[in-house]
Amino acid sequence: MKKRTLQKRIDAIVFILVAVLFAALIVITGLLVLLFNRNTSQGNKNIPFDLDSITLNSGDVIPADFENLLLPEFIGIKLGEEQRGVSGSVDVMTDAYSTFAPVISSTMRAEFCSRGTEATWSSIANGKDFVYVRFHSQLPDAVVAMFADISAGEAENRSLVSAYVYEMFIVPENSEDNGETIAVKSIFGDVFIYKKPHSDDYVSTAQLSKLLHTYSTQFKKFEFAKNLLYGDSSTDPVFVESISIKNIFMTNNVASMTYGNTVKTVMRVFGVNPDKLLNTHTGEDGTASYTDRSGVFYHYESAFEYKATEDGGVDISEIIGYSDKTGLVEYISAAKTLFDEVGKINANYTGAEADIILTSVKSDGETVDLVFTYAYDNIRIVEIEPAFTATFKDGKLMGARVYTLAVRNVSTRSIPRSEWWFYDYLGNEHEVVNVGLVYRSDFISEKVSAEWSGTVNNSASSHYRYR
Repeated sequence: MKKRTLQKRIDAIVFILVAVLFAALIVITGLLVLLFNRNTSQGNKNIPFDLDSITLNSGDVIPADFENLLLPEFIGIKLGEEQRGVSGSVDVMTDAYSTFAPVISSTMRAEFCSRGTEATWSSIANGKDFVYVRFHSQLPDAVVAMFADISAGEAENRSLVSAYVYEMFIVPENSEDNGETIAVKSIFGDVFIYKKPHSDDYVSTAQLSKLLHTYSTQFKKFEFAKNLLYGDSSTDPVFVESISIKNIFMTNNVASMTYGNTVKTVMRVFGVNPDKLLNTHTGEDGTASYTDRSGVFYHYESAFEYKATEDGGVDISEIIGYSDKTGLVEYISAAKTLFDEVGKINANYTGAEADIILTSVKSDGETVDLVFTYAYDNIRIVEIEPAFTATFKDGKLMGARVYTLAVRNVSTRSIPRSEWWFYDYLGNEHEVVNVGLVYRSDFISEKVSAEWSGTVNNSASSHYRYR
């Protein structure tokens, strides 16, 4: 009886010890997990990015055709009495604009920037020699300069946004002015001048003459609108020669043709694991959503979209392969990489023969929003949603949306009505500005031609078009 009682006591003590040890193990495991999570979160913490902190390192990996994300809508060259310009023609635009990259990179810096006047702007426009550039949209000067750095093979620290750029003049080095001069104007008319002492980076009249000779069939005669209709400061370029533009065919709602394993492949591009889903749902409109711990992937009729959970997101290093720093180069590289990866699954998801151009960069100091627009042969496709939008925060992708569109060249060309006629036609009743060629979205016609589009001055919501 005593032995049995003793054995019961021993068993009880052993049970208590095992319970205590098990509880201690749970506590220790919890502490280790907490400590690991704290160390991990601290290790991944990034300094909030804003447009006042743009750095390019010489060793950074840049996606293919990165520079083509920012090409001008129009380039005009004046040499003496000869004044010619080009619009569209992505190959010509790429080659011509790369010629100016070194001087933009070295001159467009905060220390060389000062506020200009309409008189200065008009003086350059009336000068003997210049390069005139107009972009597809207004962008910070630091962004324009950053792309020039990459094209020129330079590594610069862009520490300040001094101006916003929609139009730009580059004055050749061996003109009447000494040193390098770049003038920029915002879409709202603010003028800034970058003046740099002489250096080895400059644009010469000999280079400009070579460009006009090499691409003599693409560069057409143009005038500024001030010489035709409006005030002295209006530098809207107006072709006074006929131009020939390629015709295209468009298909929308391409995402609706995606099923099964292909959907899973697209999900993986945005870090959503189709094998570890927490929830799936299909709405009455046919929109399907797939949720895992990092975020939600949406499959629409015309788009793919990713939205991160509050604690989710995709780290930049998982997209571009390095994470020693996080700046605008990395964010744009990540966006371009994601878009290209979707295109590798099916080129019809990402424009097919169309390209994308960067049209907006915004930051509030923590969140960076990028917007890309579809273009064919450097002519924007309008009246559709953006080709690609991406939102980043603290080094992570927090949201992205791909609008699926397939564009094909139909191997014919059209000659739009003369641009001066478009100005004259509307000028009887309206002052139209920012006129340029666009492809209007048209998913019915077998041939879509480029047409002129402009904005009625002082009314950003009013647009006019004519082929």
